[in-house]
Amino acid sequence: MTGAVPLRLALLNPHAGGGRAARLATPLAKGLAQIAPDYRLHVAQSIDDALAQLRALPKASRVIVVGGDGTLNRLLPAFLDCKHVLALVPCGTGNDTARALGLFVQSWQAALEVMMVRRAAQRCTPADLAELEAIETVLEGHITHADHAAVVAENRRFHQTINRIADNVDALPIVDKHWMLLAALWRNFGYGEARFAGVANDHRHLIMALCAHDQEAASMIMGAHATKAKLELLARIASQSTAQVPKLRRA
Repeated sequence: MTGAVPLRLALLNPHAGGGRAARLATPLAKGLAQIAPDYRLHVAQSIDDALAQLRALPKASRVIVVGGDGTLNRLLPAFLDCKHVLALVPCGTGNDTARALGLFVQSWQAALEVMMVRRAAQRCTPADLAELEAIETVLEGHITHADHAAVVAENRRFHQTINRIADNVDALPIVDKHWMLLAALWRNFGYGEARFAGVANDHRHLIMALCAHDQEAASMIMGAHATKAKLELLARIASQSTAQVPKLRRA
């Protein structure tokens, strides 16, 4: 094996998830170029193409597979033969493997936002920090006045600003649509105002990490922030769904 063969590869199956995974090619390529330039993205045109890529790598290479259960099932023997280190980005139809491994706590949209906050930590300027501080001050004022809808709107603005700082123009519309969906769900199932203080606390720590240009801290805080929001929302949905189930009368 020559030294020119890459030791790190991101392997995307564009047919995963009924073809929806193909939309990730451009933002993934730009994101990897920004924060993990030692990774090369390959969009596999077939399973044979993907297998050839895996077998061309030196043993114990690091490979990110972007696909679903079918993709992983077909590629796993080659991973075992080559002793490659596997990372999985689940974007198939069922993603049962990711769920079984506990990897599905965070959606790929949230994972994309974590990637972008790492980039933002690299690029953040004093003017950017001042803008985030101003947004957060307004958000905390809305919390004080119990203006729940305004808190959610300002929260979205806070995250949009971080994503703008990251400067990944292809990822921006994907993340923004995700936030639009979340806002609609919060409106429908309630805002979970008990968590607003935690949101403000997370934001303050994010600003501190960005100020220090600490990519690891920023990504960890953002990942936890997104996961807490998801769990809170799922709990509210489950609670309301249970409350709506009619009780059976005893004969």
